[in-house]
Amino acid sequence: MINKNKKYSKDEVFQILFDRIMNGGYAPGDRLTEQMFAEEFNLSRTPIRDILLQLAALRLVTLTTNKGAEVVGLSCDDVEEMYDIRDAMELLALESALPNIKLQELTNLKNKVKSIDKDSDLAQIAKVDHDLHSYIATCSNRPRLQAILNQLFTLIIRNSSFPFPQKQRLEQIRAEHLAIIDALFVRDEQKAKAVLHDHIHNSKVAALEFMFSKK
Repeated sequence: MINKNKKYSKDEVFQILFDRIMNGGYAPGDRLTEQMFAEEFNLSRTPIRDILLQLAALRLVTLTTNKGAEVVGLSCDDVEEMYDIRDAMELLALESALPNIKLQELTNLKNKVKSIDKDSDLAQIAKVDHDLHSYIATCSNRPRLQAILNQLFTLIIRNSSFPFPQKQRLEQIRAEHLAIIDALFVRDEQKAKAVLHDHIHNSKVAALEFMFSKK
């Protein structure tokens, strides 16, 4: 709920608009203007223009001179590219993360993965998936790499109302997560990289199949 009596900071407005786009509050094709947000958030148009530029840099909107911004959808090419970049970045993160990974944290993650079953809801499944991948990124101790991966995770989540509810993919994801964790337990870098790569590839295939099915 927006407080009309509050003057919002630029960072606050960016986060609000980002969340609205990610959560479907704005649909692809919706027009966003500096004026509408300047009035809503009691902010001048200059910081709003900067915020729209930030959103455009994330490829969440496209900008048109004198017409503001338009929320964009994700194409199959966009999704494929995101997963390919994620694959390369996560494998790089894993190399740096391996010496820093704690066995107790892996045990906790393994228990979370094992708790997933056919009755688990999408939010629970997505959180376990995010926790595992985020832990690898965090353990890399490479802030820029982590920032890139967090951005990719967020963009992929925007498009991830798909394969998790399907029983076959759910069981596959669970097995892939356990395989990644087991390889990390024994510090087997090559095995961990191989199963992580397969997991991301399978997720990409499932995402693209879902998108094609909706055409």
